[in-house]
Amino acid sequence: GKDGDSIYLTIKRPYIGIIKVGMVRNTIIDKAVPTYFMENDSTGYIKLNHFLYGSANSVRDKVLELKEKGMKKLVLDLRGNYGGLVAEAASTLSIFLPLNTLVCSVRGKDSTKNYSNKTLEKPVDTLMPITILTDRKTISSGEIFTGCLKDHNRATVIGDTTYGKGFVQGTYYFKNGAILYITAGRYYTPSGNF
Repeated sequence: GKDGDSIYLTIKRPYIGIIKVGMVRNTIIDKAVPTYFMENDSTGYIKLNHFLYGSANSVRDKVLELKEKGMKKLVLDLRGNYGGLVAEAASTLSIFLPLNTLVCSVRGKDSTKNYSNKTLEKPVDTLMPITILTDRKTISSGEIFTGCLKDHNRATVIGDTTYGKGFVQGTYYFKNGAILYITAGRYYTPSGNF
């Protein structure tokens, strides 16, 4: 359906029975950066929810805006970051690391499909102190991002141990229209940790 179309659901709920609910279709956009601000005269804060398409551009814009306001230190809040695209995490890391810096390696049973990701864009600031906040819900690309900045001595990490996913999934498309989504490999931070 299209945005604005009405739909009606019939739902069977335990202990309640059948209920009918009407809804209107709408596109829901989970912002990569739902909030950012200057904590004080020199410390900026950015909450980063995911690494889906466009996240890196959003973070880059916020970093530039906060630097114009006097940011000399940055707190990146990755608590609850549910990951996303490794390429988008690498693009976001390009903001803080020199061009062509190793982000992570992906290795699987088929060594011909192993690859590494590197930063591919001009950085904004490679010296500003960064503190990353994590929790048990910092997952996947959020862990790659955190591990990379930690391994390159670009960030101090504060918080709980992250989820510990460590795996990369891949989608395989077959000629008959079938799709298979499987774990394709394990990712390693620049120091070799997973």
